[in-house]
Amino acid sequence: MEPLISIIIPVYNAEKFLERCIYSILKQSFKNIQIILVNDGSTDDSGIICNRISEEDSRVIVFHQTNCGANSARHFGVNNAIGEWITFVDSDDYLLDHALETLYNAAYKTEFSIIVSDSIDGKVNGNEYRQMIINHSIKPAPWGKLFKRDLFTDFVFDVPKSITIGEDYLMNIRLARFGENIYIKLIPNRIYFYQKDNKSSLMSNFKSTIKYEEEVYEELKKSFIVDEFQYFQKDLIVSRLNAFKAIRTHGVILGLRETKFYIDLVNDMKKSSYKCSIIDTLALKNFPFFKFIYFLPLLKRKFMRLNFK
Repeated sequence: MEPLISIIIPVYNAEKFLERCIYSILKQSFKNIQIILVNDGSTDDSGIICNRISEEDSRVIVFHQTNCGANSARHFGVNNAIGEWITFVDSDDYLLDHALETLYNAAYKTEFSIIVSDSIDGKVNGNEYRQMIINHSIKPAPWGKLFKRDLFTDFVFDVPKSITIGEDYLMNIRLARFGENIYIKLIPNRIYFYQKDNKSSLMSNFKSTIKYEEEVYEELKKSFIVDEFQYFQKDLIVSRLNAFKAIRTHGVILGLRETKFYIDLVNDMKKSSYKCSIIDTLALKNFPFFKFIYFLPLLKRKFMRLNFK
């Protein structure tokens, strides 16, 4: 019997957490699975661990490749998946015991092409899903979701190797590019444990720049059909403003007004008659003490909590 779910795990220098990750999947209540481990050029013992566990259980398949990044590893995994459904797990994370059963039960004999956990309880179409990804009301990560395999094309993973953070955001947007023709089920169940304190992860050491956000946005524009781009314009303005304000907390940006990111953002705001908040305005004007103003509400809340104790 062919597996119903293929679980793809990109592996890179994850020896500390890898066994916990894989065994959390092997002990799932849902057994009809294929686990694809893509060792992405690890320099620690991750490859050895992958090989050993694959010898213990025939449901585990291992591939080794030179380091090309998580996006490439996911692409390779999808191309070798035989399950009707696909989910992704990061090698330092793990699944709760009934995770796959919960996801599959929500998908079984339904119209849904994507199942999203740890969300509200509801149903949306592809356009609504993309809006929720853009404004982060749904996590833009690949994990905690179940995808129909036939959604995946090479275009979904056609992202420059230089984009190492945000490639999963682009993947989610592209998977739902059929818009109103696909449906997504949102379920409130928490099924995935994310390892927040892994200091070796890319997210822990990442600091974005204007140039980086420019590149991500150019790829994002390719993810939409031209005629539908206007539909998402306001959400994309808010998303870019939030990314910009996060960059501004690192200090004044020299030559800000000459950057393509700034010029395109301001032009789009004018076209859409977007109304800026005071914080937005201070960020765009390169106000030198922006970091203090930006974090002031947070500092106030912390101070009030201290007073109440």
